[in-house]
Amino acid sequence: MAARLKKLKGHVGGAIQLLAPVRPGLVQRGDFDLIVLLGDALMEQHAGMTPPQAREHLEPILATLEALQDCCDRAQVRLTSLTAKTGRSGMDFYDALSPSWRRSPARSVCP
Repeated sequence: MAARLKKLKGHVGGAIQLLAPVRPGLVQRGDFDLIVLLGDALMEQHAGMTPPQAREHLEPILATLEALQDCCDRAQVRLTSLTAKTGRSGMDFYDALSPSWRRSPARSVCP
């Protein structure tokens, strides 16, 4: 569980760094080019969207990623506070299960 959380946090952190140029400020050319490319993809997907609108569309995505990073931080604190008596070691069985069982379409992650 801790390894999965660490991996998620790393990927989210990387995505945040890559999308940070969405916000006003000085950025490197390559970072800006990525934002322009993503904006172009959004404009292609949403006919009539302007470049400023595309950039504005990316801002809530960045905010959502930042919220997820905060959630990962809080989960890390909770995970480290769990003891064997409260179930932390009891969750290790999950990693031993086959990936096909965990991804079974019959199992719903969210109600």
